[in-house]
Amino acid sequence: MHVQELARDLGVEDNALMALLRQMGIPVSDARSVINEAQQAKVLAKIERERRVGHSDPARAIQAVLEETSPA
Repeated sequence: MHVQELARDLGVEDNALMALLRQMGIPVSDARSVINEAQQAKVLAKIERERRVGHSDPARAIQAVLEETSPA
Protein backbone atom coordinates (compact mmCIF):
# COMPACT_ATOMS: atom_id res chain seq x y z
CA MET A 1 0.00 0.00 0.00
CA HIS A 2 1.23 3.49 -0.79
CA VAL A 3 1.73 5.90 2.10
CA GLN A 4 -0.67 8.36 0.50
CA GLU A 5 -3.39 5.69 0.35
CA LEU A 6 -3.01 4.85 4.03
CA ALA A 7 -2.96 8.55 4.93
CA ARG A 8 -6.17 9.06 2.95
CA ASP A 9 -7.80 6.05 4.64
CA LEU A 10 -6.85 7.44 8.06
CA GLY A 11 -7.83 11.00 7.16
CA VAL A 12 -4.38 12.42 7.93
CA GLU A 13 -1.79 14.43 6.03
CA ASP A 14 0.81 12.47 4.06
CA ASN A 15 3.64 14.35 5.76
CA ALA A 16 2.41 13.48 9.26
CA LEU A 17 2.17 9.80 8.41
CA MET A 18 5.60 9.84 6.75
CA ALA A 19 7.09 11.44 9.87
CA LEU A 20 5.55 8.72 12.02
CA LEU A 21 6.80 5.96 9.73
CA ARG A 22 10.31 7.39 9.76
CA GLN A 23 10.21 7.75 13.55
CA MET A 24 9.27 4.06 13.71
CA GLY A 25 12.25 3.14 11.54
CA ILE A 26 10.23 2.45 8.41
CA PRO A 27 12.07 4.02 5.45
CA VAL A 28 9.89 6.16 3.18
CA SER A 29 11.06 8.74 0.68
CA ASP A 30 7.75 10.27 -0.35
CA ALA A 31 3.98 9.75 -0.26
CA ARG A 32 4.20 7.27 -3.14
CA SER A 33 6.49 4.98 -1.16
CA VAL A 34 5.08 1.52 -0.60
CA ILE A 35 4.84 -0.07 2.83
CA ASN A 36 4.22 -3.77 3.28
CA GLU A 37 1.43 -5.37 5.32
CA ALA A 38 3.63 -5.89 8.38
CA GLN A 39 4.68 -2.23 8.38
CA GLN A 40 1.09 -1.15 7.89
CA ALA A 41 -0.04 -3.32 10.81
CA LYS A 42 2.74 -1.90 13.00
CA VAL A 43 1.77 1.72 12.34
CA LEU A 44 -1.95 1.01 12.74
CA ALA A 45 -1.28 -0.70 16.08
CA LYS A 46 0.70 2.32 17.28
CA ILE A 47 -2.10 4.69 16.27
CA GLU A 48 -4.68 2.44 17.94
CA ARG A 49 -2.71 2.46 21.21
CA GLU A 50 -2.74 6.26 21.17
CA ARG A 51 -6.45 6.30 20.39
CA ARG A 52 -7.11 4.14 23.43
CA VAL A 53 -5.37 6.61 25.74
CA GLY A 54 -7.56 9.47 24.61
CA HIS A 55 -6.41 10.65 21.19
CA SER A 56 -9.54 9.61 19.31
CA ASP A 57 -8.64 11.31 16.03
CA PRO A 58 -5.88 9.54 14.02
CA ALA A 59 -4.18 12.88 13.29
CA ARG A 60 -4.02 13.66 17.01
CA ALA A 61 -2.77 10.16 17.75
CA ILE A 62 0.05 10.57 15.24
CA GLN A 63 0.92 14.00 16.63
CA ALA A 64 1.01 12.57 20.17
CA VAL A 65 3.44 9.84 19.13
CA LEU A 66 5.67 12.34 17.35
CA GLU A 67 5.67 14.67 20.37
CA GLU A 68 6.54 11.82 22.74
CA THR A 69 9.60 10.91 20.74
CA SER A 70 10.85 14.34 19.67
CA PRO A 71 13.96 15.61 21.45
CA ALA A 72 13.32 18.29 24.04
